[in-house]
Amino acid sequence: MADIEGVLFDIDELDSGLYGYAAYKVFFNTIDTSLLDGCVLSDGDTNATLRGGANQYCIAVDGPNPAISVVRETLAKSEAKGLLPVNSRFMEEPAIHAEPLVQATFIGANGDLVNCTTDWVMEAWRKSRAPEAA
Repeated sequence: MADIEGVLFDIDELDSGLYGYAAYKVFFNTIDTSLLDGCVLSDGDTNATLRGGANQYCIAVDGPNPAISVVRETLAKSEAKGLLPVNSRFMEEPAIHAEPLVQATFIGANGDLVNCTTDWVMEAWRKSRAPEAA
């Protein structure tokens, strides 16, 4: 059974004009994508951001429940700059379905990105897998 989990980032704290790239760097440096086999990643500014009431970016993970639990448990422990405070860091169903997110990639075997549609998402993933990222 599939689930979906949205991870929310503070655009101002990501401190980058390329805040989507910065958010994916945090995500990929925190999460071992080999644990997300079969998941789809989507992303975008939240509705609240587009309406001017917030400044948040979301990366959503859609996939099997064990993978979603890994995302929540791992990112709940993270103190990476750019993540919202833990009590407001996650968005769940059904709220996440109302957000204007765009599919970015599918995660295949070994944590590889498959059919990635955004160059900077792929670049953030590659950098997270480089020896110096560890």
